[in-house]
Amino acid sequence: MKSKNYYLMVATMLLCVGIWSCEEIPGGPDGPDTPDNPDNPTAVEWVDLGLPSGLKWASQNVGATSPEDYGNYYAWGETTTKSSYTENNYRFGTYGAYTKYCTEGWGLNGFYDNKLTLDPVDDAATANMGNGARTPTKAEWDELFSHTTHTWTTRNGVNGCLFTASNGKSIFLPAAGYCRGELLGEGACGMYQASTLVEDNPAYIWGYLFDAGNQEVWQFGRTEGYSVRAVRGSGGGDTPSEGGFDQNGASNALFSVSASKKVHFSRGNLQYQATTDTWRFAESQLDYVGSANAAISHANSGWIDLFGWGTSGWNSGAEAYEPYSFSWNYLDYLRNVDLTGSYAEADWGWHNAISNGGNQTHMWRTLTATEWQYLINRSGKCGLATIGGSTRGMIILPDNWVAPNGISWTPASNFSGDYEDNILSASQWQQMEDAGAIFLPAAGDRVYDEVGSVGGSGNYWSSSYDRDNEDWAYRGVHFQNGVITSPAGDGPHVGYSVRLVKD
Repeated sequence: MKSKNYYLMVATMLLCVGIWSCEEIPGGPDGPDTPDNPDNPTAVEWVDLGLPSGLKWASQNVGATSPEDYGNYYAWGETTTKSSYTENNYRFGTYGAYTKYCTEGWGLNGFYDNKLTLDPVDDAATANMGNGARTPTKAEWDELFSHTTHTWTTRNGVNGCLFTASNGKSIFLPAAGYCRGELLGEGACGMYQASTLVEDNPAYIWGYLFDAGNQEVWQFGRTEGYSVRAVRGSGGGDTPSEGGFDQNGASNALFSVSASKKVHFSRGNLQYQATTDTWRFAESQLDYVGSANAAISHANSGWIDLFGWGTSGWNSGAEAYEPYSFSWNYLDYLRNVDLTGSYAEADWGWHNAISNGGNQTHMWRTLTATEWQYLINRSGKCGLATIGGSTRGMIILPDNWVAPNGISWTPASNFSGDYEDNILSASQWQQMEDAGAIFLPAAGDRVYDEVGSVGGSGNYWSSSYDRDNEDWAYRGVHFQNGVITSPAGDGPHVGYSVRLVKD
């Protein structure tokens, strides 16, 4: 079924219809552009708009000979032009039966690859321009919107949108329309593709839509022909992180936990069901079990997500090593060793197959105390928040964070922050998650079978023991209103949350 956004887009486009063949668009080059080749008359200028990512934007469209030239049109994932753009001649199949770039339920004969971003071989900008050129991601379009002004204007008789940066530099995107069996909307609207699919409906891609009265990042059907404006990195600058999670539940975004190591976070807190001996990740980053953790036992058919330290189910020699262990005596738990090396199997993620996280052992692990501390210490990359009016927790931003258009952010300062610092609606949080943000809910704690501080504090284990306090282990991070601590020592018998990472 077509999405609501699709029909809104179609309604907009029907207001600006023109006709032109989609083949041999004027200004198209005979071969691939090579931006650094001075002998190539179509070599483009790469404009530095002073963006946080260090990204440079091409001065003209792929296939164009000037900034005002429309250039060529490409279906998403195709690198050559054609006379018509329909589902029947699309390179990667038809609606609900794709052969590449689709999530579960959207592929041909059960196929899916969970690819949400174009591979270079399928990128029209890379194939036709070379030298690091590529189609911008949704996050990069968001960055362009956030750090420039954008105005409908006319240049050399051509309608389009002018993006102007604070450093005075600008790029012009002509209103080139889009292609089906013919060119539609020429001079009245522009539709520029991103390299990013819409995760919950991969029949659509993200892109930039504009006309005289409307300019926004939008969703387009992937089979029609759109303009492409290329970007490339500058001076080794990294591109913004992509949100979402792969088929194993690992974040696409990367997070530095040392000067030389980056990790992917799991899609949610770790959960366990005793009667089926099943481990899983919470389906949403906002989810936690809360007071139901009081039912912890070997016969509990519900889910728990607060665990004593080192309770992976591997017999470490401690009295309490099962995930449903709830002794009040800290001496019953594994002590004075890290959950690494000879005791790595005591790590919940390393020992167990996570049912919705790749379903194999030795895929996931818990961060060390030092890694947690490095992660939290990155400047401006963590803060407390309240989402949807009631869900409190900590937001951790990826290395290459670019804030979505219209989203403000207040980071923690000197390990101090409040849940009121970032008040986000559910839709605002979704935008942050789509850009790569991770959320740790304030899931409380458990002592014996008593659960407390639910919604008030968050406590996440590390894999390190506390060398300054005999018999204690480290929480990688503790937070509550006004306070963030990393690391924080405590008795291993207390039940805390576990959030796994993948190297």
